Amino acid sequence: MIKRKIKVEYLRRRQDSKIGLTYEDLAEDGQEPWEVDAVENSEVFTLFTNRGKVSKTQASPYSIINEEAERILAEELEIESQREADEARAKKLAQRINHYFAANNLSSEEVEWDTTRVVFAMERRRVG
Repeated sequence: MIKRKIKVEYLRRRQDSKIGLTYEDLAEDGQEPWEVDAVENSEVFTLFTNRGKVSKTQASPYSIINEEAERILAEELEIESQREADEARAKKLAQRINHYFAANNLSSEEVEWDTTRVVFAMERRRVG
């Protein structure tokens, strides 16, 4: 089970209780989104299956809300996996910088930092 707090905000049209995520979803043909009379609601999900589906105990009766919660969870998990890769890359870069400082008898007080140039210079050196 995946435990995450995911909040899904949705709208319920007053006229016929149709559910949508945006005012555009609820607008009828020829109607502008700002003309929709809807109530704003939200649901919080905290349990998901290992496959990223909403747990049956917390599932909403509306499939569109469950699908949105699953989409948000998938986005968060993707960002987290990218963060782990970026963190590993940053550690390698920090080791290279520390090695360079040690090899040239430098300290951080002696160097004026322009982080964008340091990163690009290290990348060019690695790639080129």
